[in-house]
Formats: sequence, structure tokens, C-alpha cells
Amino acid sequence: MSFSHNFIDHTADIAVEIKADTIEELFLASAEAFKEAVVENDFRSESENYKLVLDSHSLETLLVNFLNELNFRLIIERKIFNNISEIKVHQVGVNWYFECVLKESGVIEEKIKTEIKSVTYHQMEIKKENGKYSTRIVFDI
Repeated sequence: MSFSHNFIDHTADIAVEIKADTIEELFLASAEAFKEAVVENDFRSESENYKLVLDSHSLETLLVNFLNELNFRLIIERKIFNNISEIKVHQVGVNWYFECVLKESGVIEEKIKTEIKSVTYHQMEIKKENGKYSTRIVFDI
């Protein structure tokens, strides 16, 4: 497994470049970057599993929807994932599908360091070059 994320300077928002060996790892690295941007690593000990299934007409929309779902779960439900497993990204016809299991814990209010309004499409394009995936994500704060 090989993936990485690198925060870059961006005016008034948080931007991150993601690189990964597989499309599933690109989604995982994007989620890890989101978590690093919004919370400190201090969660309540209890955890529960949440099955997430999404579909869309494009990989970019699927990734934005996934990250916005993570943001919704943090802001509204006060939950953050500790682990993401059983990740599957696949295409059927013209639609893309994403499935995973989130192991989540409650977040202590004081540990939320940044509140993201939304994940944007600004400068987002998922590219595959030389067998590797990359994209840029901008979080609107």
C-alpha cells in the first residue's frame, strides 16, 4: 500500500495534493488528509461500524461526495473515522460506485480544529499517469 498527501498553500482555503498507487488508496489518502485538517488525534474510545455506499457519474463527483459525507458525519453527528476498511471503487456502465466500512468514534468538541464548509470541485481532476493516481482537493473553510 502506497499513498501520500501534501498540504499546499492556498488563499482562504485548505488545499492538498494526493498521490496513490490505486484509486482505492486515493480515496483513503483523501480521507486521511481530511481528518488531519479537521481534528486532533484524540477521540472517544467507543467505536462503531458504519457501512457507506455512494454512486455518481464521475470519479471526481464520487470523491467529493465521499469527503462531504465525512464532513457531514463530523459536523452534524460529531463522529470521525478511526479506520476505513473494505474499500471498493468500481464502475458499472456509466456510473461509479464507492463502498467502505467506517469505524467511527465520537469527537470531543475541543478537538475539532477546523470546520470545513464544503469540499469543492475547484482544480479537482483525478489523473492516472504511469499507473499512479493523483488529484488536488480544496476544502472550503
